[in-house]
Amino acid sequence: MVILQSECDRKKSIAHGTSIASNGIRGEKRQHRLRFLALIAATICFANKALAGVIPEHAWSNVKETQFWMNFGGMSQHFKNANKFNQQNAGFGIEYALDKERSLVIGEYYNSVRGDTRYLGAAWKPLQFGPIKIGALAGMVDGYPKMRGGGFFPVVLPLLAFETRYVGLNLTVMPSIPGQVSGCVALQLKYRYR
Repeated sequence: MVILQSECDRKKSIAHGTSIASNGIRGEKRQHRLRFLALIAATICFANKALAGVIPEHAWSNVKETQFWMNFGGMSQHFKNANKFNQQNAGFGIEYALDKERSLVIGEYYNSVRGDTRYLGAAWKPLQFGPIKIGALAGMVDGYPKMRGGGFFPVVLPLLAFETRYVGLNLTVMPSIPGQVSGCVALQLKYRYR
């Protein structure tokens, strides 16, 4: 009995060690990806500040507000079973403002079910109160196995944005779809490229 129990424990630890090793490889790749994104962000920030010091502020007065926002993923908080989901969603995306209300978005992030998600869409924010903008985001998203086998599917989500001169936040809510998607609140930090 003791021999069987220790053999069983050995098999469990081997299986557990394999699991830890494969998670370690994925974690290592994710860390390299995050370091690379941080390097890109730092480079852009440095270039932006350097450019701002060279070109006088009044030179920008007749120029339309900068069109490009960059984001480096975000965070999510799920409504149910939050501990089984990835809630640190690193990635990279671009938001191109067509005007003060409408913008186009495209990007990729590491999603809540630990896969890569690509997205493409349009945002409309008609309600504006200073730096706060309220509207909706519509587009296509992939990377969720229980939705169309991981392929692209349409989404329409509420959107609350807070935008200052250089940084902004996007906040959205994804509703739960029983058996397919666990709902969450998602927060995305963005940086205006100028």
